[in-house]
This record gives sequence, structure tokens and C-alpha cells, in this order.
Amino acid sequence: MLCGGVSFDSGKMYKINAFSEIFRKNGSYYLKEGNKEILLEGCFLFNGSDTYLFLEEITVTYGNKAVNIGPFSVVAAHYGQQSSIYQYRSKNNLEILADAGALVASLGQGYFVQMDTDSLISEAGQQLLYTRPENLKNLK
Repeated sequence: MLCGGVSFDSGKMYKINAFSEIFRKNGSYYLKEGNKEILLEGCFLFNGSDTYLFLEEITVTYGNKAVNIGPFSVVAAHYGQQSSIYQYRSKNNLEILADAGALVASLGQGYFVQMDTDSLISEAGQQLLYTRPENLKNLK
């Protein structure tokens, strides 16, 4: 499996190999591939098909509810179906009903991800996320 890393402040998407290591050092997140460490800033991971990994704390809204989720939390968002949030810190799953409507992650700095439709939203507009990470360039 490959993941696409999305830099929300530039809208650029890159491929990250599934067996890459992500770790925190000095308050920042890094990707380790081989002997190389790459700083990850302002990004999240998307597998190309409904699953998101957020490296920083964010707020997820659905219907009239908002949930704060911590770093390394995972959201599985399925359009018109049941979705779930896995809170890494507390190890809890929160199930969300299909009729909750839009499932949106607020990333800060005016950026949002509408996860039920796999799109990145900013002041500049809306952009669909790439669903075939294997065709993206490697993050370097």
C-alpha cells in the first residue's frame, strides 16, 4: 500500500511508501526512508481511498458536532456510509452515522479537508485529492 502525503499549504501531493517511518523529534514530525529524514510540515496522509492520518491535532466536524482529535489519529470516511475516527492517544473509536452529512477536518490556516468527498478546500477554491498515490512523485 502507498500513501499520498498532502501538503495543505501548497496543495501538492507526494507518494510515501507504506513502510516508511514517521516520528516526532524536537516538536516536529519527520518521515524516515532509509537513512534520509524528511521534515513533514503542514501535511496529512491519505491512502487514496477514504482513509486519512493526521499528524497534528485537528477538529473534525459533522452535522452540528465537533470532535478534537490528537496527532496520529485516523479517520475512515465513506461517502454515504458509516465513518469512524480512531483517536490514537485515547485508543477510542468514535462511530459516525451515515446521515451525519459532510465530514470535514479543519487543518488551520484556512484549510479544510472534506473527507466524505476527498477534497481539499482553501480560500483559493476546492481541489480533489489524488486517488492513485502510486502515480505520484516520491516525497524527497
